[in-house]
Amino acid sequence: MVEKKVRRYFTCGLSTNRDFHQYPLDWAVVDVESIASWSWFLMKLLEVVVDEEELVIILDRNSGIIAAVANVYKNAHHGHCIWNLSQNIKIGCKKKGCTEIFMRLAKIYKQIDFDLGYEKYKKIYLDAAKFLDESDSLDRWTRAYSPRSRYNIMTTNDVESINARLREERQLPIIALLNYLQTLTTSWFSSYRNASIVSTTNFTPTVESILGEKFNIGRGYQVYGLGRLEFNVRSATNSDIVDLESKRCTCREFDTNKIPCSHANAASYFCDVNFYSL
Repeated sequence: MVEKKVRRYFTCGLSTNRDFHQYPLDWAVVDVESIASWSWFLMKLLEVVVDEEELVIILDRNSGIIAAVANVYKNAHHGHCIWNLSQNIKIGCKKKGCTEIFMRLAKIYKQIDFDLGYEKYKKIYLDAAKFLDESDSLDRWTRAYSPRSRYNIMTTNDVESINARLREERQLPIIALLNYLQTLTTSWFSSYRNASIVSTTNFTPTVESILGEKFNIGRGYQVYGLGRLEFNVRSATNSDIVDLESKRCTCREFDTNKIPCSHANAASYFCDVNFYSL
């Protein structure tokens, strides 16, 4: 008798909640990683996650996944994992700081700041910049040029951490594995739910911490009124325009993260608007 060893491929639709916890949307076990299996998985995901323009899907640069997502989610924006890109860059660029500076560039909010930084990067790391320009478009990997909000999701590392979490369980028989995944997922949901029940803050602990940090930074700013809810907020090095009514700031942190930036916090304090309402 010849025993055939079966490789199991797992797919997981993953999001994050407002405390930046992993939030699995669905699981699947498929026979092989291919465009067909990815397409099947995504069609199932489509039943619960609607294809719409505000949706952003972050992928590694596996050609099969890219093709399947393009076929199923036609309206969503498809972004790429900057960690995956950084590892590709590392192959052809051995200069010190090449990948670290790339990661910082990708996370910049304002296009003008990104453009200035990227021009400097091209002069120092010519090979890396050439690879980026030839293999990917700016809207796929930069926060500054993304047409949709990526929030804090710049990589697919959450998925990789789940892979690592299931390293031993992947050897279980299929039914036992699926039972384990169900138990694991519901235990996460239960833990998050219980934490929210006993919470005494308006928002999740992570968001409260961010708001506190932004408020403390904003205390040193100068604020000048421009309109009913529009303000010019100045620091020692920058000047930004905040519109509390539309919840926007020229720094683009408020626009992208949907959490009031330090400028918005300073403006809300100046005009006695509760920043929790923002």
